[in-house]
Amino acid sequence: MSPKGDENFHKLVREREFDCVSLETTALGSFALLCLRIQPGYQDPFDLNRFKLVTTGETFTAIVKITASGREMLEVCDGKTTVKALAGAFQKCLKLFYPRLADTSELTHKVSERGEYHVSLIWLSEEVVFAGVSKTSAGADGIAVTDLFKFLVWEQIVTQ
Repeated sequence: MSPKGDENFHKLVREREFDCVSLETTALGSFALLCLRIQPGYQDPFDLNRFKLVTTGETFTAIVKITASGREMLEVCDGKTTVKALAGAFQKCLKLFYPRLADTSELTHKVSERGEYHVSLIWLSEEVVFAGVSKTSAGADGIAVTDLFKFLVWEQIVTQ
């Protein structure tokens, strides 16, 4: 059965959308990752244990701790935006396992507020957008960047 006809899939999509962003029309990257996650045998390529963002003047510092292939890694990266700092830290952590990981230095990013929620949208390309929704802008950025990198790792695994 295709995901579009599966009621459990529709429920999962509705839970992720929060009435703030349509995954199918706005965030196709997040939607594709959601489709992957419901496939039998799918396993996330890494787990985000935690992250922290620190602001110093006009610079953001991201501290990211992930587990991949049973190995825990911690990396720090500075960036001009929270998303660039987070993406840089993820890139450093995952390059060890996935050396052909796509470059994310030219990401486009936008944050907006919808009621009590922050929505973070990250464009990998014109068509591939990732969304994060949280009660804090840092949380929304963390969700969107994590989805972006899980998609990039999956893409590298498939094309090997």
